[in-house]
Amino acid sequence: SSAVVIQGVSVGFVSDVKLQKGSEKILVTLDLDKDLEVPKGTRAEIFANGFMGTKSVRLQFPPVAERQGLQEPGSYLIPGAVGFLGANIPQEELKQYMQIISDGIKSALD
Repeated sequence: SSAVVIQGVSVGFVSDVKLQKGSEKILVTLDLDKDLEVPKGTRAEIFANGFMGTKSVRLQFPPVAERQGLQEPGSYLIPGAVGFLGANIPQEELKQYMQIISDGIKSALD
C-alpha cells in the first residue's frame, strides 16, 4: 500500500482505492495514525515518490492562521496531484528554475 506523509514523515497508508458508483471519481481511503489531528482545509495530494513511479499521498495542512477546526473521521479532503518535480523541489525554487530554462530557450531562438 502507498504511504501517506506530512513533510516526508509517514503518518499512515492508503487502505482502499475504488471507483465511486455512478461517477468517474475515485475514492481513496486513508488509514491515518490515531493521534493525528487533521485540520479542515487539508489537501490530500497524490505525488510521484521516486524515479520508479511509486505514488504516495502527501497531506498539506492549511497555514496555521487559516485553520478552523478539525476534519471529522471519514470526511473528505481537498484532492490534488503533484508531478515528480513539484513533489521534490520547493515551489519557489521550481519557479526560478523554470524562468532560467525559459530565458535560455528564448536566447537560443533569438
